Amino acid sequence: MKKINLYDLFLSQLIFGRFYNGSSACDRTSLFALRNYVNWRDVVSDAQHKPAPCKRFLNTVLDAQIVAAGMKFFGMKTVTDKPTTNGFSESMKDRVKPVKQKYLQSTVLKFISTYIVDTELYAKHFSNIDSLQEWENHEARQQVNPDGRYPCRFRGCQASFKYDGRSRRLHELTHDPPPEIKEVPQLASTHPSQAEENEATKDDVFDYHCSMMNMALLLRNFIDAGREGDGLRILRSIKFFLLHFRQDGSGSTKYALECLYHLFQVHALLTPREAERLTWNRTVNTRGGAGNNVFLDLNLEHDNHSVSELLKALGANVNETSVNRICKAFYLILNLLERLDVEVNVRHNSVEHTKKNMHRDLMTIVDQLVTEDVFSKKPEREPLKFFRNCPRDYLQLLDTSSLFKWINDHKKNVAEGRRPR
Repeated sequence: MKKINLYDLFLSQLIFGRFYNGSSACDRTSLFALRNYVNWRDVVSDAQHKPAPCKRFLNTVLDAQIVAAGMKFFGMKTVTDKPTTNGFSESMKDRVKPVKQKYLQSTVLKFISTYIVDTELYAKHFSNIDSLQEWENHEARQQVNPDGRYPCRFRGCQASFKYDGRSRRLHELTHDPPPEIKEVPQLASTHPSQAEENEATKDDVFDYHCSMMNMALLLRNFIDAGREGDGLRILRSIKFFLLHFRQDGSGSTKYALECLYHLFQVHALLTPREAERLTWNRTVNTRGGAGNNVFLDLNLEHDNHSVSELLKALGANVNETSVNRICKAFYLILNLLERLDVEVNVRHNSVEHTKKNMHRDLMTIVDQLVTEDVFSKKPEREPLKFFRNCPRDYLQLLDTSSLFKWINDHKKNVAEGRRPR
């Protein structure tokens, strides 16, 4: 089974590939320009080369974007101001708890629809998926002769064909009148048209930051699901990863296949018992308490470090027999050492990394975003020089029909025992 938390590394690299470039310093609110603005020199374009500083910087920028967007949404000029729009009214504070919760949910939904999720885009995708699914079900219900051949759909014609393809349709067109055939549905286009691209309402800066928030929040949701040990939320995140990797094209094909075959395992290939294990047995909590889960491969790295310490203690006595003995007794040794430390009152130093206080850098980025007013859509604003025509959401570039065909092709690969690549 794959090391599931590698997905966050893959998505981090995809985010940096789309929104970070060393040539974009002239775009004052781009990821690279903000990195220069706060002088984080350990942040590089290859997020896999230095994952820790890149993720830390991405999280800081995301927090700043949320604060700046919240200030715009609530009509605040500074972070200490009271909301003037969409705020919590004086009459609401005396309402019952369910009313307050409903108000909170509606306000959050409005914020998400304004700055993060393009609801019209997803409505088109859902409509396309329903149309393709209906057509696919219709095709699956076609009548087939006992010998497995497809008959001509003109009443009385005895012709049959090995495949439901072009030859069958050309033959059916020779009849007068030809039989009615359910055609492949015409899908609603999610790609921006040329007229929309040239329209006066396009604002690259607004679209750039909304698109980056969308992907960064998806990554944060996945990481939080791992910390909470929420297997179902992890699977939902992987579904969105699949769409982004598929849209990215050849650069992320292997990552898209990892996501797809992971979903194949959960929903079809594994037994219900193993599928349940794969869903929920991906994290471990060795410290206790909520939100302290870690992915299994990260915990394995900690165990490997402890094994290395034990092997170093052998000195010149390292051999295959002693290594096997230590590995077999590893967890017993750890348990014994923990009990011994408790008995002799050994105080352990914290193993957590020290965290830099990033409040000043966070507020510096917030001030820059607020000054540039990035979360106001201004068509008259000068477009980005490097990220020109940045999409509002990269999934608007996803071809739903091509995605369906790609998934069905790999279903056939699984059924016929072929390797995915």
